[in-house]
Amino acid sequence: MIGTVGEFFRVLDALDVIEGVFKEHPDLSSDVEEKDRDLVMMMANTCRQVLEKHGFVDIEKQALHLEETAKSKWQALNYYGLLERVGLLKSMFRVATLERQVYVFREGDSTYTTSAGFGDEIKRAFPSALPEIDASGRCYALEEFTAGVFHLMRAVEHLLRVFVVAVGVPQSGRPIPLDYQQWEALINSAESLIRPALRSSWSNRPAMSKARDILTVSIADFYSFKDNVRNHLMHTRSGLVSEPIAHGVLGRVKDCFQRLVPYVSEHSKGALLDQAFWAAHV
Repeated sequence: MIGTVGEFFRVLDALDVIEGVFKEHPDLSSDVEEKDRDLVMMMANTCRQVLEKHGFVDIEKQALHLEETAKSKWQALNYYGLLERVGLLKSMFRVATLERQVYVFREGDSTYTTSAGFGDEIKRAFPSALPEIDASGRCYALEEFTAGVFHLMRAVEHLLRVFVVAVGVPQSGRPIPLDYQQWEALINSAESLIRPALRSSWSNRPAMSKARDILTVSIADFYSFKDNVRNHLMHTRSGLVSEPIAHGVLGRVKDCFQRLVPYVSEHSKGALLDQAFWAAHV
């Protein structure tokens, strides 16, 4: 689970608030007043959210017990007992955090955890690729670059399938469904439709030029990803992916998505070989 150091401080801050407010109470043996119980419930709930998120199971149970005790009008709770429980929680949390190993991101690397910086437009257009993009971002943030590139190639595979449908490759009536097609077959199917379409005479020359620029570069990208990234990634002879190469792949994958997102999405129909479609985008 990825979080921030600030989340851990929230736990201690919440417990410090309870201690600070009540340790000077004039009569520690008296029952906790209703307004003070409300504060205890709020602070205990704040602690629980962080503890539950990061798997501090035993301490989270203690915080829950404190919250439920403060909530119940039928359970006796005086200020002395409240401060004892808060002190126990703080001690347990300090011990647990001393034993808990954490990964500290280099400055700026945590930005990868938010979809690797692909942007909202790409997320909306290619929702099936989003889990892979998110996973790649986490891997890059953790400096696991081979795994990060692996997830990027899976994201590209989602984009490739959308692309081949958008150029008119039929989804049905095929011996092998598109989801089970190899990259080579998918790219070849798309290219077999693109080449003759771009050789034909379009009355709108700017539209044809625009289509050629986008489609031919995209086909070249898919071939390059297949031959120079994906195939090497699957074999141990290539070793682990270095940081510079991983960042280069990330940039190229982003460029490929960003080039296509104005013209195609998982929600659009096959129109990438339609002259009128490109005329509207000139």
